[in-house]
Amino acid sequence: MKTCLLVLALLLGASRAFAQLAPADEAAIRRTVARMTTNFQNHHFADMAAYTTPDVSWVNIVGMWWRGRAQVRQAHQAIFDTSFKGVAFTPGRATVRGIAPGRA
Repeated sequence: MKTCLLVLALLLGASRAFAQLAPADEAAIRRTVARMTTNFQNHHFADMAAYTTPDVSWVNIVGMWWRGRAQVRQAHQAIFDTSFKGVAFTPGRATVRGIAPGRA
């Protein structure tokens, strides 16, 4: 029984350690989200390269899957120029959590 409790305590401690993010990492993530939010608010995605990688992949709410920075940027711009034209974007609350060492 003591062994089970010890293992459980170690596992809980390890999962809690994984959940910790360095303040600088969380700030960098929040800056990235802020850049993306600005694009969603002004409906202009030309600077998407500032916060995406060349191999970015995006699945939208209806399941369309875009691959690569050029395709993701072009698709966002097209949708915001048509379907979402004139629609205001108000961001919700965002929570940043660590899920594994070095991963959020």
